[in-house]
Amino acid sequence: MILFRVFISAILFFLITCTTSPLSQNGTGTDAGEAKIIGTALLPGNMPGKNAAIALRKQNYTPFSLPPSQQKHTTANGNGAFILDQIGPGYYLMELRNNDSLGAIKRLFIPNDSATIDLDTIVLDTLAQYTGKVLSSGTPDSTSLLLVMGMDKQIHVADDGSFSIILPRGEQLFRIVHETGLPAKEFLFSDKNSGDTLFLNNIASTVFEDFNRMDGYNNLNALLGSGWWWAFSDGEYGGKSRVVPTTQVGLTAAIDTTANAYSGGSLHVGFQVDSLFIAPCALIGSDISENRDTGTIGKDWFDLRKMTAITFMAKGSGTIYLQFTSKYVNGSDAYVFPFEIPCDLTPTWKKYTINSTSIQAATIPNTTITTPWSSGAALINNMTFLAKKNVDLWLDDIVIEGMNPTDFLP
Repeated sequence: MILFRVFISAILFFLITCTTSPLSQNGTGTDAGEAKIIGTALLPGNMPGKNAAIALRKQNYTPFSLPPSQQKHTTANGNGAFILDQIGPGYYLMELRNNDSLGAIKRLFIPNDSATIDLDTIVLDTLAQYTGKVLSSGTPDSTSLLLVMGMDKQIHVADDGSFSIILPRGEQLFRIVHETGLPAKEFLFSDKNSGDTLFLNNIASTVFEDFNRMDGYNNLNALLGSGWWWAFSDGEYGGKSRVVPTTQVGLTAAIDTTANAYSGGSLHVGFQVDSLFIAPCALIGSDISENRDTGTIGKDWFDLRKMTAITFMAKGSGTIYLQFTSKYVNGSDAYVFPFEIPCDLTPTWKKYTINSTSIQAATIPNTTITTPWSSGAALINNMTFLAKKNVDLWLDDIVIEGMNPTDFLP
């Protein structure tokens, strides 16, 4: 996939632009709805997870209670092997349980034309206790109902706003439904977040990245199955621009956890731009999602028309350009082009707020075709931070306002 991205970037580079946006077909050409999922459930110590119960549920959680047509159940055989077939396209959550003591979850994407998805082995682990507190306007929201999306589980929040629930380890998606008139709010929540407070407000939002997990993926990875951070520069084509300290996929070596960070971990990169090159540039970015587990690209293009604003914390020196890469389709022709917003950095941490209504129309390179954000936002596949001159960038807490995490699902 990285090679494919570089190939597409090369095409765009020679059109005198600097962005990276994959356009690809996936799968093996089978008909939609014929996908098969195979795998093996294991217990700790590589023991076969025989008779493990397996449930597969589609992740379009409206309403919460999924109809039987969107659920599939099976049981692992004596060797722990299992098969689920006739799976339609979409995002799914698989839950594996061995009695009530061990469990695991696995999220996956089924493309339109996929055949067999091999999950290899999934190790069941002891269940974890997820705890926290729900506050609305600073006070406990005891009227809230906490739904565990994709798990068919729900609990009422206690009078003091606290909650506690036993679940398989990993990233869970909680939806808080309450009777205070506020809209439902969603939170990606892991067992490592236990004890955190969930704050309710009137604005739906998704924390795209806070760099606290330090795993090389944006936070939507927990829901969509992927979304690498990566770097790119004109060095691929003879220029001397660089991104330091690393261009390794994931950029984990650039995450700083010292007192200089804004909160927890922050990304810190330097862009050394070759001003003598014909089209100098250096950038970092993250695809919203690619599916790394099945060897195919997941859903590449996402509808961000609900986004009301994007906010992030940053500091440094120079001007950084936030870009959203969009696709324009005209009959059989498809183009990619960036919406670009300049941001002047300051030596101290500052919150940048970019309202969707302020994003200027974008022009397809080497054409006179322009499109407003209201149209281009329907097909977005990544965001990048681009430098045209030398820039020192610290970055943290990228939040997409107006969208809950499940708004990224089809």
